[in-house]
Amino acid sequence: MKNNNVRPIIFSVITFLLLMVLILCTVVTVSLHLKAPISQEEPSTESSDMAQEESGEDEVVSSVTEEKSSEGSEETQDPWLLQQGMDGGQSYLSSLTFLGDSTTYGLIEAGVLPDGKDTNQVWFGVTGRTITFSYVETVKVTNDRSDKEGMTIVQMAEKEKPEILVITLGVTGGVSSGLSKDAFTALYSKMITDIISVSPDTKIICNSIYPVCKSIDADLAPRIDNEKISAANKWILQVVKEQYKQGNAVYYLDSYSAIIGADGYLPENYSNGDGLHLSALAFQEVLSLLRTHKVPN
Repeated sequence: MKNNNVRPIIFSVITFLLLMVLILCTVVTVSLHLKAPISQEEPSTESSDMAQEESGEDEVVSSVTEEKSSEGSEETQDPWLLQQGMDGGQSYLSSLTFLGDSTTYGLIEAGVLPDGKDTNQVWFGVTGRTITFSYVETVKVTNDRSDKEGMTIVQMAEKEKPEILVITLGVTGGVSSGLSKDAFTALYSKMITDIISVSPDTKIICNSIYPVCKSIDADLAPRIDNEKISAANKWILQVVKEQYKQGNAVYYLDSYSAIIGADGYLPENYSNGDGLHLSALAFQEVLSLLRTHKVPN
């Protein structure tokens, strides 16, 4: 009888506890739902893919821009084009050897090099103190005005092995003779290659052909003018680029731009009077340019 009375009580207690648990769970669930922040919708697969594609395109554009920027920087620097730097002074000037036609022989007459008119830094043609460019392979040169025999440019390079050779050629027997671009560049390139073959440690500066005055002598004017000279200077620059890319220490000096006047001609006081050959004042400008545009060590 006693057991029958206990069972209903136990059942009621269990029922009550289950009800309380159910109520408690409901309260907790509702509370958590109310406190939870509203979640943002996740982007659709299509939007995600578009974002990735746009990101990829940005990376490609950035890569191309950087590549172009790098290329532009390299072209701007032009390692074969001598850039302005510290003045090398007289010691650097003394390390230079000059090879050229009558426009280079003027360095001796002007007495502007360290040893004045007694300098042996200039290689010039034995005949007429000039070098006809079209005969550059066979012409005889010397650095001694008492020498009547001379030797070829390659023989001279093999004998002297100059540290730095400054070449200013191409107006006499080049521009003046109307040589074609192909003929001009072939001669110029072979001259450089032949010099390097016998004197591999020599650094070469290909100096631009100098501009001429507006009042150039009448017999020269039809054959030599600044338009033709500018074209030939571009050919020389092209040769220098190709030589440099082949690993040769060959550089270009733009002295043409340094001494030309605002009117597009060589100033009259930069000529010795014939409109073609330079005065001492002009040579000083060229030498100053050389001193501040040294070849790399």
